[in-house]
Amino acid sequence: MDQHILFLLAGLLEKPLISIEILPGGLQEWMPPASQDFPFVLEDGHLGVPQKILYKLYVAAASLYKEHISVSSVVLLANPAHQTALNTRKKSVARGSLDPSKELDLIALFIRGFKECGKQSIIWDHRRWIFRYQYEAIRPQTLAGWPTSEEASSFPMIPLDILEEECQLIKHACEIYPRNYHAWAHYHWILNVIVVVANRGPGPGGESVQDYHRFLRKEVTSLREWISLHVSDFSAVHLLCTLAVLDRSGPARLVEGIVDEIRKHAVDLVVSYPAHETLWLYLRSALALSAAEDVRTAVGSIGGRVPAAAVDKYISHLL
Repeated sequence: MDQHILFLLAGLLEKPLISIEILPGGLQEWMPPASQDFPFVLEDGHLGVPQKILYKLYVAAASLYKEHISVSSVVLLANPAHQTALNTRKKSVARGSLDPSKELDLIALFIRGFKECGKQSIIWDHRRWIFRYQYEAIRPQTLAGWPTSEEASSFPMIPLDILEEECQLIKHACEIYPRNYHAWAHYHWILNVIVVVANRGPGPGGESVQDYHRFLRKEVTSLREWISLHVSDFSAVHLLCTLAVLDRSGPARLVEGIVDEIRKHAVDLVVSYPAHETLWLYLRSALALSAAEDVRTAVGSIGGRVPAAAVDKYISHLL
């Protein structure tokens, strides 16, 4: 296919876009009036790329992206798991020829546009690399929960508003691709950043510990709502319980009362959906964080509402 079409698409991907979508079909199915963007569809910042055309362009792009960095975006649009193309873009960021903020924006558009991108572990690793490159590393410090000060200092000082946007992106990726383990793992990394930065002192944008209180409180509520709507998503359950553990990693209690909340939430869900094993694992995790008296109270509240054998199977060893 004409290289002009390839570089046309690469140029469109460099524009400030609102969304990117891969359209079914090829040239014949998308025959709009003649325009400078043909055979692509660009309307009010929304870019549509016919699938058959993209796959034909991929062959040419895969042989040219090392010489023309802009073409690597076409490679990733067709194949987001292309490790060498991602490494090439990292080198361009390090050389200063590729803006890290624009790179984060482009990858976010890819993740929102199609689920194949959001399920790739190397895409989320690429975002973490960009964050580490773009933002100052946290000074070495000793925190409970991290074996060494070097591990705690491996997180970058990311402004809170950027972290909020990243959490929204992760949830979108998990919505279009259910039980997205790699996206939830990235979410775990974001929460680590928040806890370490909060225990260090004022955030990079002047955020106070109270700002982090409010943010994490909102995330706890959001995760509880997510679990209620996705009762088989154990990654979300694990993340919420991990947040309770992370809360103990420093002198500031960022989310007061979280253990009590998730224990009650887990009991309510087990009673409502006793057939879901994920919810029993959720309850076990919540009870493992609780005091013995709270465990007995929680188990007593379940009695008579679900089969006794189920209770014995999953939580009797905690009593």
